[in-house]
Amino acid sequence: MMTLAELIGKIRLAPHHSPEAVRRREREDRADDVRDGWLEDARWLPRAPYARLTNPGWLRVADPRIVAAVKVWNPRLQGLALFGPTGTGKTSGVLAGLRGAMAASRADILAGREHRLPRFAWVKEVDLLKLEKQHPLGRGASPRLRLLHRVRHLIVDEVGPGHGHPKALFELIDQRYDNGQLPTTITCGHTPDVLVSRYGDALYRRLSHMADELDLFTTEGEP
Repeated sequence: MMTLAELIGKIRLAPHHSPEAVRRREREDRADDVRDGWLEDARWLPRAPYARLTNPGWLRVADPRIVAAVKVWNPRLQGLALFGPTGTGKTSGVLAGLRGAMAASRADILAGREHRLPRFAWVKEVDLLKLEKQHPLGRGASPRLRLLHRVRHLIVDEVGPGHGHPKALFELIDQRYDNGQLPTTITCGHTPDVLVSRYGDALYRRLSHMADELDLFTTEGEP
């Protein structure tokens, strides 16, 4: 008659109960949770399904310098400040970079590695003043604006003269700077000098700590 220890030694875990299977299910659950968070964040993204690093059509029309920048961009660590003329693919480039980071992050999670994409938020500069005006006076920042202050990565699209109010953008950038220099991405159809002239050197200096700059007005040709 076998002892209890001998009996336990003969027990083999079913494949779906093995430690590796349990760890795999845990990684899948975590990947699903993170994906659900991204889907919540993505409600605010522009609808541009063509903007993908795997789409040859988008790669043909986007400026190659933007393509090169977003391919190596890690949204978990740093933002991007994209300055360039209309039609160069600044907004679609950020979208393509985010979607690429989502795919890479899911693969990293499933493989048990640290993933690269945090929770994010997207807003156009013109909407910042609307968020302030929509909230009753005396009650502080609106819930949406407070989210923009603290979300791990923020994208502010279409920054520049005629798109918003300097004070609203400065206060947002200043708050994120004070909250730990949180990664912040902007797209701007004007040169950095125009940005400084409208918003002040203080905003530009803060942004430089939170974003890598690509100025298509001064860089020439392919990277």
